[in-house]
Amino acid sequence: MLILLVVLGLGFLALGVYLLLRRGAGPDDPPIILWIDKYRLRAPVGFFLILMSLVLWWLAYTQLNQRFPAGGEAFSGAPRTLGSIAEGLRRNSNADIQLKGDVDTVVIAQPVSGACVTALLDDLCDKYRGTLTCSQQGNRRVIERGR
Repeated sequence: MLILLVVLGLGFLALGVYLLLRRGAGPDDPPIILWIDKYRLRAPVGFFLILMSLVLWWLAYTQLNQRFPAGGEAFSGAPRTLGSIAEGLRRNSNADIQLKGDVDTVVIAQPVSGACVTALLDDLCDKYRGTLTCSQQGNRRVIERGR
């Protein structure tokens, strides 16, 4: 549905620009004007199509922003262990995380966040690059002590 909104927005934008820039049969032909008497609006049709494309893109953006907010997954506050964070992610989002060795006792003191579990784990691995080694095996994230 979101892809459809973006594609329709692109189509409306292209058609709107075309209608604003096209020339009629003669050099003195005015652009096609749309009247909306109820609101006393009068403008070229191309302008309304461009405006419609912006509205469609805004709708797609707000839907994505509601589904995947920037800090949708976050751990902050008191220091936690990697084991408790992994357990919370497994319980709340069915994430497939494998902790190798004694890595589950690593204390995570810095706040980590992301729009989804993958982004949160990427942020965690970036912040603790010297301590943790992260890899991906299919859908499973494997976290072990750094070498």
